[in-house]
Amino acid sequence: MPAPENVKWVFSNGRWVAVSQAGPQSQPAADDKTTASAPSDKTAAADPFGFRSIDKSDVSRIIAIDLKALQQGNQMKDIVIRNNDIIQITPLEAGEFYVMGEVQRPGVYSIQGRKITAKMAIAAAGNFGPLSYPPNSILIRRIGKNQEQIFPLNMEKIFRGEENDVFLKPDDVLAVGQNVLSPFLIVLRNAFRLTYGFGFIYDRNFADALVPSTGYNSKRFTNW
Repeated sequence: MPAPENVKWVFSNGRWVAVSQAGPQSQPAADDKTTASAPSDKTAAADPFGFRSIDKSDVSRIIAIDLKALQQGNQMKDIVIRNNDIIQITPLEAGEFYVMGEVQRPGVYSIQGRKITAKMAIAAAGNFGPLSYPPNSILIRRIGKNQEQIFPLNMEKIFRGEENDVFLKPDDVLAVGQNVLSPFLIVLRNAFRLTYGFGFIYDRNFADALVPSTGYNSKRFTNW
């Protein structure tokens, strides 16, 4: 058997075989009874398949970069781009949300990679309508393929800052309801009028007919 300092261990056919390094004509030891169960070299024992010695220039790696930290000037995130590198940027969340009910402009609105809150959605819809009752609002959110969840919202308290605002997601539906007293309140609100300076109110219910029974003639406008 060759001297231990001239032996190189090679993993062949499921076992370790001692190969002499005396010359180019060296052959594996023919005595099968002298095969070792483990290599004596510590480096070979830690990396028996030689993965650490592989040329890693052809190996692909995935490097995650914090875009916010890069924009803030973190030089650790500013890596060098090499030939054949592929840069993949995660797409921003996009979609549509819907506003319905007692708002000025109900309809569908887009989420173009921005974070939209319920207050921003009401502002985009032109504010509340005349018959709206902000405490009676709901948010309908799709949570599964065939499932939806309904969240009650008190938009009045949200605008006052008494409750937390919520971020909308694609396919959300924000509905603003009304109260049973809303039609009566709007009539009562419009019943009182306050004019500044000189005002004139004409009511057909308590006035004579606009067109007299005799009809108009050309002399009516001669003094104007």
